[in-house]
Amino acid sequence: MRLRPSRLQTFYVWKRLSMKDREGSSYEDWGDPVAVTGEAWPASGEVQAKTYGERLAYIYNVRLDGAYTVEPDGSGRLHYVLADGTRIQEGDGITIFKSASGELTKPEYKIVSVRPYRFLKMEVERL
Repeated sequence: MRLRPSRLQTFYVWKRLSMKDREGSSYEDWGDPVAVTGEAWPASGEVQAKTYGERLAYIYNVRLDGAYTVEPDGSGRLHYVLADGTRIQEGDGITIFKSASGELTKPEYKIVSVRPYRFLKMEVERL
């Protein structure tokens, strides 16, 4: 099974970075965007409705095209490494819809869950 070419679009994945300011408070920042190809559709269905409840309107499903491998890091978190070397994990950001100007300043969605099926399927939530 392949993804239908007419549905494929380009998304941008942003690596989440945990930073600290001068006062020692931590905050979240984003690395440089990396282009990936896949398809996206709004969340629906009974299982997702029960899982997310009222937040369902802010959830999208994303399925990425291409092969990937799963690699754990030292702390046990799983990284999904695409064929081009892009590393994805839960908590990273993703841009599904580019703005009219085409500028990428920050991600619009956060990766809530990653499901390693034949294709890498993710559930993302609006930031």
